[in-house]
Amino acid sequence: MAIVHLWLDEYRVHSDLLYWAFEFLVKAKSYRTAFRWG
Repeated sequence: MAIVHLWLDEYRVHSDLLYWAFEFLVKAKSYRTAFRWG
């Protein structure tokens, strides 16, 4: 069970990183659009 628990922790960390990267890309895209039209 400990191995499964470790795997779940690892998965959570990776999904957090993916979510952060996705949010960063979305913000960068909107900033670039605002900068272009602003």
